[in-house]
Amino acid sequence: MNKHFFYIISIGFFLIICEVELKSSQIINNLSYGISAEYNFENHTINKLSLPEISYIAPNEFSANGNNINFSIDFLYNLDDFQSLAFSTSYSFRSINSAIIQNEIINLDSTAILGKFEHNFNFNSQAICLKLEYKYEFNPSFGLGALLKYNFNIDNNFFYKQVLVYPVDRAYFIETGTRTRNKLNGNLQNFSVGNFSAGIFVYKEYPLSIDNKIIAIPKIGYSHSLLYLDKFSLWTYHSYFLTISILYK
Repeated sequence: MNKHFFYIISIGFFLIICEVELKSSQIINNLSYGISAEYNFENHTINKLSLPEISYIAPNEFSANGNNINFSIDFLYNLDDFQSLAFSTSYSFRSINSAIIQNEIINLDSTAILGKFEHNFNFNSQAICLKLEYKYEFNPSFGLGALLKYNFNIDNNFFYKQVLVYPVDRAYFIETGTRTRNKLNGNLQNFSVGNFSAGIFVYKEYPLSIDNKIIAIPKIGYSHSLLYLDKFSLWTYHSYFLTISILYK
């Protein structure tokens, strides 16, 4: 009796091990990995209350444009012949700037005239990003997708100044006697530690090897922030992006 019980238990363990091996093999066969580079053209809408460091001199609300460049490690799992999930982790570099023109009385040859000056705002940040993508292929090489991204912001800095732009080579600010004033720089203390964004994209696959195990996947898409970039909920952005991925199946 004990011997038969031992045989039954042994056969059961053997079948479980075979099932685990089979599942592991299937997961490995459906898994791809690679690297990506992504360029985002971003447009930001910022309220001056988001920037206590310069709120007393900045415009009430302004737009800033720039870019965000990401380099990532990617993993893709095929759910079936048409659907797949992709996960990536990346390091990103954001750089945006704004130049808003405003009129002001200035000094020209000891005479007060109406001149123009520029609010010059530059902002840079770095982040670690986690991204989840869902893809659906309409044919073997073309498809649509949706993404959810979380940015963990690890560093930021800004530079702000006001510069006379008209008259072009003459005149100065009355209170400073120069063509530049209110130079400020540092870190934005109210910039959020993390934020979510979501987007959609289209993609196409191009084989790079004879056996189709190495493929290039260019993607173009649009994303929008789901959470604000500041602690006062007054800073949003959206972006258009281009991604180039190289995957090994």
